[in-house]
Amino acid sequence: MGRHTSFFGATIGFLFTSLMCVGLTAPANAESENKLIEAYQAGEYLWVAEQAIRTGEAADKVLAARALLTEYVVTAPDDLTLVHRAEGLARAALTEKPEDPDARFQLAVALSMKLRLMSLGEAQKSGEGEEARDLVEAILDEDPDNAWAHSYLSVWHVEVRRRAGAMGAMVVGASTSKAEQHYRQAVTIMPEDSSFHYQYARVLLALDAKRYREEAKIILETALANPNETALAKVVKARADELHKLLEATKPDWRVVSQRARQLL
Repeated sequence: MGRHTSFFGATIGFLFTSLMCVGLTAPANAESENKLIEAYQAGEYLWVAEQAIRTGEAADKVLAARALLTEYVVTAPDDLTLVHRAEGLARAALTEKPEDPDARFQLAVALSMKLRLMSLGEAQKSGEGEEARDLVEAILDEDPDNAWAHSYLSVWHVEVRRRAGAMGAMVVGASTSKAEQHYRQAVTIMPEDSSFHYQYARVLLALDAKRYREEAKIILETALANPNETALAKVVKARADELHKLLEATKPDWRVVSQRARQLL
């Protein structure tokens, strides 16, 4: 896979969100696995993080990082300490298991959450955008069927196109056609995940709500039709429903639709 500059890698941070919540890494103590998973699915993210951190095992650090990031996205988007804690846990897990894909993924998401609050100049200087992108590309290099990584890059390509314009996107090899390819691969591998559909529809609307309204509407309806009823799935569906209702308005204001799509996580 091609390597791009940190400037464009940083743009992922503005849109990447609930992908950290697709599935759970089994904790090291198998006896506590069901309890932690049930608690996570019920939305008790901080409790899950606290319990997982106690063991000190790499897999549990990844689970704790995932839970903290989910809490940040779903409940406390103003509490950046959650993101910093998740980053530290993911880095610690990678120190123990340098090639662990789940740890790489959680670290990439944590970095992206930090980057969304930086100016483009700050993001470029930090180098964290490039690091996040490289982590995800490394996952696909080793596992071409990793649905999370494909979904992540479907967002990345659209966001680069929106932030950098057609020429800027061309320079780094980003395009909406590549975004669609990654999206199709993600939902083919893991069709039951509503966040894949929601995220892709959202970034299309953020790019150009009027142009992509029909495509996004169909994709959002797919997300809404997902039978998953975990606490997280309900949040994703609520956000998908909000965008869908904006598209269903008698006379949608496309600028408002795009603006709201950019605001949502």
